[in-house]
Amino acid sequence: MQAVPLPHRVSPSDWLITSGAQVVGPVPTGLFLRGVAHGRVPNYCRAKQPTWRGYRALREIREVQGLERYQRLMGPAWRPEPGFQLPDAREDARLRASAELLSAEDFGETLLVALSFVAELTGCEYGLLHRFREPYVGMVTSYVRGERLWHQLGEVLKPSDPAVVSACQRRPVIGSAFVGATQIAVARRLGAFRSDGRLGGVAMLPVFGGRRLIGMVELGRTGRGFRAADKAALEGVGQALKQRLDAFV
Repeated sequence: MQAVPLPHRVSPSDWLITSGAQVVGPVPTGLFLRGVAHGRVPNYCRAKQPTWRGYRALREIREVQGLERYQRLMGPAWRPEPGFQLPDAREDARLRASAELLSAEDFGETLLVALSFVAELTGCEYGLLHRFREPYVGMVTSYVRGERLWHQLGEVLKPSDPAVVSACQRRPVIGSAFVGATQIAVARRLGAFRSDGRLGGVAMLPVFGGRRLIGMVELGRTGRGFRAADKAALEGVGQALKQRLDAFV
């Protein structure tokens, strides 16, 4: 196998690309993604970063997946410019959520689509969306994700609930299901304290429309907690959701 080096100092974030007959690289991420977008790196090629043990198919690489999502958002004629960089986790989530929420035709459908999208984005099996409804005595559990949560539809949350207090203070919450009053309150609603509950992490995202608090989304996933990228993604979804809800309030 013949190596074709490029005049570029090696970085752990660079890429080595192979067609099976030769290896090209290392190349920076931007150049690698431009090659993929313009067809100069064919689909049958494989790539790896210098610290990886083996090569991966292009479709298995997170950066290539992000490029494909960005191409779908920007349209078939779009091609990356020389200085192109993928959006960070917050901007990527905002763009994807904005595109998804365009299909919603009214206020309620927007909230329902948002719950489904953010749960899938963060890999959460369980989710609740609470919103203020007349006679406005508290947030009402209006949408759920996860079969074991259906019985909570119509429940009214107390204004003193730690998660409600955090939402009113415009403070998103993310962390362990068993650390902190707000996280424990979310985990309790998601069933973490039942015999079948094994939540690894929980999150709460306040939902705003216009200049007021509309409600909040609560999420939980099993087996693992949340990372910094998940927090950024939630913030991006929150931005897109507010922008979409502004059209209805």
